[in-house]
Amino acid sequence: MLGKGLLLAAAAAFCLFNATSSQAADMKDGFTGLWQGIDNIDGSLRTLSFADVDGDGVWEVRGHDTYWTLCEGPGGLEDTTGKIEKGELHTKGTLACANGKKVPMETRYEPQGPLSKGIVLEYVEGKPFRTLLFKVSR
Repeated sequence: MLGKGLLLAAAAAFCLFNATSSQAADMKDGFTGLWQGIDNIDGSLRTLSFADVDGDGVWEVRGHDTYWTLCEGPGGLEDTTGKIEKGELHTKGTLACANGKKVPMETRYEPQGPLSKGIVLEYVEGKPFRTLLFKVSR
């Protein structure tokens, strides 16, 4: 009877490990790509690249916007990195404005439904920005 219990415990652990590994792979595939959306504050076009370039679980997010309210004008590059926590991507970094201004950024990307549908809501922490992003390319 003890052998049967150990076998069931081992099988349960194996299933749990595979489910967790599969979910992590789905998250990586789901977030990786090019995303676009319309900024809810100023109506500008946001374009972001999400990638775990080194495969180390640290995501690199690079962003472009046709107008940066945080920079008070066009031009600039968003450069953040972060990790997936509880199904969301959390990043920190800076926005380097064309006018030389540096703005700290902390952003959260929350999938809207299954990530495979390609829709996330971007929250810039401490700011009123809530941009709905759509995956446009893998």
